[in-house]
Amino acid sequence: MFNFNSILSVVATLIMLISCSSIDATDEKPNNISYFHIVNTPAYITIDSEFNEADAIQDSNLCFDEGLRDGKFKSNILKGTGGFFGVGYLIVAADLATSGGVLSSIFVPFALGASAVGFVVYASSDRAEEFTAYSSAEACLEEMGYEVVFFLEE
Repeated sequence: MFNFNSILSVVATLIMLISCSSIDATDEKPNNISYFHIVNTPAYITIDSEFNEADAIQDSNLCFDEGLRDGKFKSNILKGTGGFFGVGYLIVAADLATSGGVLSSIFVPFALGASAVGFVVYASSDRAEEFTAYSSAEACLEEMGYEVVFFLEE
């Protein structure tokens, strides 16, 4: 079976890979004169002299659909991995606690810690899905030549 270090390194790698991108966010709501708001998202596209609203809507729909698929895929990986390790190490901890032995008092806290890490990864998957969807959509729109800014309301 996996040891604690290998599980921790896999979880840390997954978290690091998902968090390697960032989105351009602002504290002030962009105005409607300089920015075009993409409906049902916190994204705004900068309006310039070559801006075409119909093309922007079509491109944003394409990019956000792609971003949602990417986010859902990564979320499913996190949920599967986190749930597997969370439940798996909880079972290991229960088995060690009930079987007793000299070393069980040493290994039970480690198994519970690994289980907690797994459950935290599982619980964070929804936020990671949302972030991945927005960052993927931003990258896609920027590849198409748009300048994208996000205004995240509290």
